[in-house]
Amino acid sequence: MSESDPNPRPEPESGDPGGPSTSARTPGLASCGGFVLGIIAAFVITMSAMSSGTNGLPAAIVTVIVVGLVGIGILVNERKHDSGSGALAGLAVGFIVFAGACGGILATFR
Repeated sequence: MSESDPNPRPEPESGDPGGPSTSARTPGLASCGGFVLGIIAAFVITMSAMSSGTNGLPAAIVTVIVVGLVGIGILVNERKHDSGSGALAGLAVGFIVFAGACGGILATFR
């Protein structure tokens, strides 16, 4: 390091927690996996709510709340943060697609 460096930071050693990790972490893959799981969960919840009619609506609402809380719980965990954010995004996109635009089309195939 030179004396003119405004923010001198020491290089972490390999034994430090902030140092180079020995395992490769792929946040993109975890996020994509969570997204796919969120899409599948939204599809299953939407199809079950459509097939049961208005009788299953309270159960579908409770299921959406529980799945959302599980996603938020995963999001809070630092190690699973990427998959939790993907799951919540997948749920949002899945509900927009399946319960929104495609819901009417899927309901005609009953």
